[in-house]
Amino acid sequence: MQFIKTLSVTLIPLFISIYLNRKYQLADKDRTIVEKQFEIYNLLYLNIARDTLNQPINGNLAKTNIIKLIKEMQKSTTLCNFLGPKLYEYLLFCNSNGISNSTLGSIQLQIESDLEQIKYKLGYPCKLKYKNRLMQYLAILISLIYIIINIVKEINENKALYSQTSKLLITYVCSILFIVSCYIFWILLNNCIFIKKYIEVAKTYVKNKVEK
Repeated sequence: MQFIKTLSVTLIPLFISIYLNRKYQLADKDRTIVEKQFEIYNLLYLNIARDTLNQPINGNLAKTNIIKLIKEMQKSTTLCNFLGPKLYEYLLFCNSNGISNSTLGSIQLQIESDLEQIKYKLGYPCKLKYKNRLMQYLAILISLIYIIINIVKEINENKALYSQTSKLLITYVCSILFIVSCYIFWILLNNCIFIKKYIEVAKTYVKNKVEK
């Protein structure tokens, strides 16, 4: 039947993409490098961006730690190889021009961003992994809505082709899909509220750093 074709065409590519996303992991050699990056960035995060209680590091202390980092970079070329390109550029700029409050804020945000990417590569819990999961939920929701619409359209256009039993079975399928869609929508709605709160907190944090 048409709705089965619709179901296959819509969901199979989605599940293939989810499967491939889970299947391809870092090779052992690459993972060792990224784990070393994680150790370095975790220390940078705790000494420059936020402490273990997720409280902002004092601006003067953060600047002092950045100066120490720059000195370590000058001593060790190996350390430079583990730093992201944008963070490395910021540090070179600070070495030549000093550390302003706006530059400090940029460095802190860059460290957070790089650390998120590293956590995601290693499969650790992080906002990026969380965001991708929400995107998968959204893709599934859109697919389910598309399937339901096409099933209803198919039934209305070809009523004579379906027996009463088939119509009843399709109704059950649509009902289940609708319930699943509502559940996924509820998850997305709740997380959307959380994300908005997080964005507001992040904006306030950046604004305060720039004003200081």
